Amino acid sequence: AVPSQEEVVAALRELKSGRAFAGPIPAEFARECPTVQAVLVALVRRIFRGDDLPPEWGEAVIAMLHKDGIRADPKNYRPIALISLGEKLVSLVILRRIEKGASKCLDTRQKGCRRGLSTRHAVFQLLRDIESSNKQGRRALYTFIDFAKAFDSLSWPVLHRICRQQGMPENICRILRDMYDRNARIKIRLGEEKFAAEFKQKCGIRQGSALSPLLFIICVDWAMKQFVATMVEEEFWTREEAEDQALRWLGYVDDLVIKSNCRNEAEFALGELASACRFVGLDLNVKKTKLMAVNPEAESRKNPEAMMERCALDGAEGWMIDWSGVDWADEWRREADRLPPASQSYNGLAPTHLIVWDDPASGVTAIASKMSGWATTQDGESIRLMRLGRKKHVLEARNEEVEAVPSFKYLGTEVAQDGTTDTEVARRCGIATGVVKQLQPIWRDRSLPPHLKAELYRSLSLSVVLYNAEAW
Repeated sequence: AVPSQEEVVAALRELKSGRAFAGPIPAEFARECPTVQAVLVALVRRIFRGDDLPPEWGEAVIAMLHKDGIRADPKNYRPIALISLGEKLVSLVILRRIEKGASKCLDTRQKGCRRGLSTRHAVFQLLRDIESSNKQGRRALYTFIDFAKAFDSLSWPVLHRICRQQGMPENICRILRDMYDRNARIKIRLGEEKFAAEFKQKCGIRQGSALSPLLFIICVDWAMKQFVATMVEEEFWTREEAEDQALRWLGYVDDLVIKSNCRNEAEFALGELASACRFVGLDLNVKKTKLMAVNPEAESRKNPEAMMERCALDGAEGWMIDWSGVDWADEWRREADRLPPASQSYNGLAPTHLIVWDDPASGVTAIASKMSGWATTQDGESIRLMRLGRKKHVLEARNEEVEAVPSFKYLGTEVAQDGTTDTEVARRCGIATGVVKQLQPIWRDRSLPPHLKAELYRSLSLSVVLYNAEAW
């Protein structure tokens, strides 16, 4: 249906004051000028009747804000998109029409961009689940997912298909296609009234649009439903575990956590999740994806033979070393096989770790052995043993290793294996104390009123300490 005049005016009044837009008309002027308001209302209603969006409404201006470092390096700038008042108004009208229906369709484990939910709800649920696993002695592996440039890589054709499949009205789907496929253009601001050549945007959501966050999580939710269906079909999860009430996964927009019970399940889940998300245009960033184990089972075994090993130094001399350790052969064999031929096994010894021989004459020489630490040869010489890099519970994705960590900063809060927040509280208190010390000249300045100092303290120091404090 075509929006009423009251509906468009209500959306116009929702636009925040003091915000920059692409184009000459700010929101404050449109709200207070009856003529401009009437023109905008008429244009929005015509668009819902079937007219195309004005080409000027699809133009976004990218302002480059310098973060730090060398100003000549483009990597040291953060792009901020300014869209037109018209596009923002149409997006807000659509958002208010579909957000209630979309919220009912979305999985309750997705906490992002939904009214009444914030990061503290996701952090609280994750901390309570880790705490429960520790109390009951259950083993759990939490995989923290990271995507490479997630908001800039969303596929538009897939977005349109998902919107239709989810039951979005056809007139809204048409406006979205017009807004993205035909109208989306970008130009970079180089200076005062100076712009780079305009180019067409081909993927990713429209930064600055009120509708973009919801469209993004609709696509992520669709991918997660395909992922969950696969986990049930392959019998890693039961149908009860796949329901909303079970925390087998948790998300805040693109910050996802997958919970598994064993390494095989975690590795399979990671591969299936990457495949499902790749379909909508999201690419897994393996280097920033992390694994955290709670109550891990011991993966080492005692081996009397590990007390006495014969290893090769420079592939020539044999050495007997005394070593009190455990055998990690199965855990480390694959990594050890990547050693160069000169560092391979000696007398049938399967290489599992790295020995570093500190020889003043020849320098440092690497050979294969087991465990890590310091060992003493039969001649009394010291040999330093180093692990080859593989640790417990390491997953693989695309032939890359996923790092295992004892804690992870999720949505700004340090989440530890034991489920406590002692480290996080100490970290935040340290940051807040540092801020207070930096502002000592202000606290000592008697010309400043006390209420201003109190406001600065609340804004700059206390807010840091109490961020997500409800989750503790």
